[in-house]
Amino acid sequence: MKPIQSHDNEGCLGNLLRRHPRFLILLLAIVYAFLLICVAANMPLHKVKLLNWLPLPGQGQVIASHDLEAGRELTLDDLDVAQSFRRPDVFEDTAQLVNAYTTQVIGKGQPIAYDQVARYQVVTKQKLDAGHTMTADDLELGLTPYRTQAYTDIGEVTGLRTRQPITQGVVILSSEFAYHVVAKDGLDPGATIAKADVAEVFVGEGKDKNKGDFVDTAQVVGLVVSGTIKSGQPILKNQVQIATQELERCGIAKRALPAYHQIITDDLETAQVCSSVNEGLLERYTLKPYEEGEAIAQEDLGRFPSDLNPPLAQRVAIPFTVPAATAFGGQLKTGDVVDIFLVQGSEDVTPTSVLPITHALILSVTETGAGESDGEGAPPQESRLLIVVAIPKAKEQEFVRWLPFSEVVLSVATD
Repeated sequence: MKPIQSHDNEGCLGNLLRRHPRFLILLLAIVYAFLLICVAANMPLHKVKLLNWLPLPGQGQVIASHDLEAGRELTLDDLDVAQSFRRPDVFEDTAQLVNAYTTQVIGKGQPIAYDQVARYQVVTKQKLDAGHTMTADDLELGLTPYRTQAYTDIGEVTGLRTRQPITQGVVILSSEFAYHVVAKDGLDPGATIAKADVAEVFVGEGKDKNKGDFVDTAQVVGLVVSGTIKSGQPILKNQVQIATQELERCGIAKRALPAYHQIITDDLETAQVCSSVNEGLLERYTLKPYEEGEAIAQEDLGRFPSDLNPPLAQRVAIPFTVPAATAFGGQLKTGDVVDIFLVQGSEDVTPTSVLPITHALILSVTETGAGESDGEGAPPQESRLLIVVAIPKAKEQEFVRWLPFSEVVLSVATD
């Protein structure tokens, strides 16, 4: 009599896999092949958490979350990421595409390639000769086909020197400036760097491990060495400092500047050693006029919010006075953003009309009255504030026309 076999802990599938291990291998191969087909079809398997451990080939690729028309400015809502085979012509990070524009129709679920989008990149406004040090006047932002190595900020390009002629309308690439400045024979602390002490060495794009902080000899000439720099070693910012006589050239107005003017790079002396000093003055505005050659002090400059809309360059400065009590109890200060309402009417009747000016920037606040009396027995004068405000240029004529016949009401700016 054959012994009775127990099946309490084994099912039919378990017996089959134990007796036929090749079947298990075949089953796994079928499942893996199915997943590969899904990947090739750009199915978003990354959303299935259970499959994240599988060794699928390639990596995440950016795809369209819905049908995208040509000329659309992309946002994160337009994008998704799907696991797929590696393709060098396709975006891998959604952050690369924010504020880029599609140049053709892209269907839902389709990977987004570099040649399908454009973005605003730094281009030359005119032909530049070899050896030319670029300024803001040489450059502009142009909507051009996407280049991964393209500069997108004009400030990053100003001061760089061209090493070959560049024609008009050419996108400036960081790979063209992948150099670093090294010491030729070694530099001792206290030495002032001369042009003969350094050399420019090409390191290639992306090789940042041993790259220095300077890409042009003009950036280091005149700097003082603060630590020993060996022969052939890249020069770093923490190894040098600005000489006193060079520092005196920085923060100087290159031309006459009016009050309430937003400072830009072209307003300042452009010596290479001044870059760190001038940087603290940029994107601020003058509180008083400056003559050409006059030093600009940071304490004489005003600040404004980085998200000010429209920007200061598209606004006009207008002065007016108000009772101090109506200006947030005299607590109004430079840099505040307020809503202004010009109200026409009288106190005992409903105002006939109101002109609102939203998100006005307070450029300066000066007290004009100290509460003095006009004479013996007369009540003291009401303290007033002289306010200079920056409003959009489009509102200037209307504001000036209303102001003499209106009561000015200030309110905290609303979103």
